[in-house]
Amino acid sequence: MNDQLRAVLDGRYPGYVQRFLSLAGKAVHRYGMVANGDRVLVGLSGGKDSLALLVALALRRRRVKDDYGIHAVRVEWEGMDARPDDLNALNDLAAALGATFSLERRPLPRAMKDGGLDCYVCSRERRRVLFEAARDLGCGVVALGHHLDDFALTAIMNLARAGRAEPLRPVAGFFGQYTLVRPLIMVRESSIRTLVSRLGLPVLADSCPRSSLSRRQAYKPVLAELAKIDTLVRENLFRALAPTGRGGHPEDAWTSTT
Repeated sequence: MNDQLRAVLDGRYPGYVQRFLSLAGKAVHRYGMVANGDRVLVGLSGGKDSLALLVALALRRRRVKDDYGIHAVRVEWEGMDARPDDLNALNDLAAALGATFSLERRPLPRAMKDGGLDCYVCSRERRRVLFEAARDLGCGVVALGHHLDDFALTAIMNLARAGRAEPLRPVAGFFGQYTLVRPLIMVRESSIRTLVSRLGLPVLADSCPRSSLSRRQAYKPVLAELAKIDTLVRENLFRALAPTGRGGHPEDAWTSTT
């Protein structure tokens, strides 16, 4: 554990952590993502986004009146196993943040065996396992680490490929039992990268052989080029396309873009 993470766990937040928590907290509040008494399952892949998500929800719990349980769950397919040391690092971080950690290791789904590795199918199957884990743990809320760049990229991809400007939803209901939430939906990827690097969080190596070939990766340069023209393109797409939430218009929330 590095000095900055130790200081944060002691309640001393440098500016970049405060800005990160402010935007994550505003998203949670605006869309009513987490309430007192909830049991929240955090999808913890070990990537930077999921690590930042765990930190955001755990630190928020210390700053608000709401009390909720946090259960971090990693899903992995057999043959794509993380190293024991990496899993121990995730468990140690979760414990330091007051959360539990468990691993859901499953055989490669038939849909991926028959159709080959596909990012959409893999994501869908991982989500299915997370909902099963939520059922077993008694969690009604499932939190994923999608951020503002993911929101913008999804909107651009759907517009280009399907003629519909449909971004990720901050909150979505599933099966009449679970609420899927994205607390980092207003946070730029660059802010997450800064947080994870400076706090020395244990990022796991990506074991997916197709991680650099996904459609989302192909569209990232498009968003980067748009940002050269207007640095607020991500925020502007959010203003235009995000639901207003329970607290008013989305633009009311923007106080920082770092």
